[in-house]
This record gives sequence, structure tokens and C-alpha cells, in this order.
Amino acid sequence: MFSKKIIKNISVALVSSIVLSVATPSATALADTISDREFNYQMTILDNHQEDLDYLVNQMEAYSYYDGETVHIDHKIVDDGILTEKQYQATLEVDEIWQEFLEFQRNNKKESEGIRSKRALPALLILALKALGALVGTAVVERITNDFMTWGLKEGCKAYKKYGPIKSFCKANGYI
Repeated sequence: MFSKKIIKNISVALVSSIVLSVATPSATALADTISDREFNYQMTILDNHQEDLDYLVNQMEAYSYYDGETVHIDHKIVDDGILTEKQYQATLEVDEIWQEFLEFQRNNKKESEGIRSKRALPALLILALKALGALVGTAVVERITNDFMTWGLKEGCKAYKKYGPIKSFCKANGYI
């Protein structure tokens, strides 16, 4: 029926695929991480497009509302041609990243007991992160958010203060 050579090749292929699937991270895990080189490249792009970031934050502000925990952006921003559907979806992914950050702050009372107002001021940071996600991707936003969680708000603000919207948030809350 089947030759021994075909059965051997199929067996080797199956064993190889099982070993590789266990030993290597999934494609989605790889997609969620960003190398230092890629991060630095994306930040260089952002450095050269500061006006675009500021403009986008201002535009997003006109299409958004703050519910006390996150900023919601109306899909009309896509209909009006300010964001593409892909960029809009990136802003929704930033919501998930932001929720992780809020959970981190709730569990780390020392960091969240500063002079920061819990009302409108976080909206500035959320809008900045959403604009970053739309411009350079959510992997960059996740890295920046992780840096804030690792270093704390004060050190994160020092590291990213050259980005206008982040600097506005940090200054308004006394972190720089």
C-alpha cells in the first residue's frame, strides 16, 4: 500500500512539526513583541513626525469622549478620512493595553497616589497612546506602556517627554 520510505518521511514530518510547535513561540506571540531595533526605528519615525502626532491627537480629541476610565473614539473618524480602518482598530487595541496599565496602577498604590487627578487628565495620555498606535503600531504602545509600568510614571515621563502629548500629560500631573 504505502512504501516504507513514504511512511518514514511522513513520520519525520509529523515529529518535526510537533517538536517545532512546542519549542518555538507561536506566530501571535512573535507578533506581539517588538525588537529593540524595530522599536528604535519606529521611534525615529515618530521623532520626524511630531507635528503629525500633535495633529492626530487634536483630531482624535474632536471625535472622542472620556468615560472616566478610557477614551472612546467615534468610528466617524474613519468615515471622515482622518484614520484608516486599520488605524482605528489599532486605537481599539490600545484600549486593551490601557486596561492592563490601569490594573497595574490599582495594584501598585504607591505609584497611583501622586498628585494626579483621576478625572480628565488621563484622557491626554490615552489619546497620546491611541495616536501613537495609529501612527506607528500597537507594539510600540505596548512597549511604552510596559516601560511606564516597569519604571513608574515619573521615570516613564522622563524617558518619553519629547513626545508632545505625553509631555503634556506628564507636566499636568507633576511627573516632570
